[in-house]
Amino acid sequence: MMGQWQRTGFSWLPAAAFTVLALWAVCFLRPHFPASSFFSFPLPYWFPLTGFLVPFWALVFGYRRLSLVWLVAVLPLFLAANIHLLRHDVYFLWLCLLTASLAKEKQDLYNGLLLVMAGMYCWTGFQKMHPGFVDTMAPVLQKRMPPGLLTAEGARMSALAIPISELLLGAACLTRFRRVRAVLGTLLHAGILFFLLYGKWNLSMVFWNIALPGMLWLLPGFRIPREKRPFQSWWIPVFMAVLCPFLGFVSLWPGFASWNMYSARIKHYYLPVTEGTALHPPAYLRDHIYSKQGEYVVGMATWCDAETGGSPCMEPVFRHKVWADAYAYIGNRPNPAE
Repeated sequence: MMGQWQRTGFSWLPAAAFTVLALWAVCFLRPHFPASSFFSFPLPYWFPLTGFLVPFWALVFGYRRLSLVWLVAVLPLFLAANIHLLRHDVYFLWLCLLTASLAKEKQDLYNGLLLVMAGMYCWTGFQKMHPGFVDTMAPVLQKRMPPGLLTAEGARMSALAIPISELLLGAACLTRFRRVRAVLGTLLHAGILFFLLYGKWNLSMVFWNIALPGMLWLLPGFRIPREKRPFQSWWIPVFMAVLCPFLGFVSLWPGFASWNMYSARIKHYYLPVTEGTALHPPAYLRDHIYSKQGEYVVGMATWCDAETGGSPCMEPVFRHKVWADAYAYIGNRPNPAE
């Protein structure tokens, strides 16, 4: 077993930690929010996370081929049980496990993970480089921070600093300076964690924002191979993290796989509900009903976040599926015009 661990470079610690997290979520978290499933039988909201257990432990014991086949052929069936988990952190985990399944050498694994991280940080920073992000994020920062901590101008400067920090961190992932990369990443994610925890918002992303600094500290520096090498299969997840997100701008690549996080480029869902539901809502909807353009609507983002600690599936191709499941869950169906 030690020889297999040396060959894969994969430790049992992240596998054990994820196993505990996944089983805890499946067994004990019961959100009042529908899982958008393509199956006819109900499954727990967080059930798709258990699909990652096989590749995690297969890599620990050196079965890279089993992990690869599972990630490509079987795991999509788990995610079909709840498409709300088609999101950035889950995609990032899939890419990391895919890299570990394809890389034959330790340094290839390390370089692959650093390139995936570089693509994620650079694209999420680039997606925010527009005035709409600053205009949207600045008041959110003021609202979710301690009163008086940020002035209006300070909030705008802080919002502008976020994409700049992400771009710098993405570039730092491609250098040999591990300490610089780790310190910058720790500062960025410490700020994000404070924002999430103090505001009690998007709490399911807390685990990701703990794991990322850990990777930034533990991974060695990026090393460019000296010799020319033919195509390596571990480049595939790198392409998916670094090059393919460009296609997202022309709607040829999924939004969650384009690292479009909190950038104000995503159009949020507002679900129309009847007046009866709006005036006498169930407890889980009470704080998420608004009057918008003369009709009552439920803010899907705030409802999902309050119940699951995350965002609903925002992919346009699944919009009507998400709406239909939400209507069925609430128990009324006004005839939406869209």
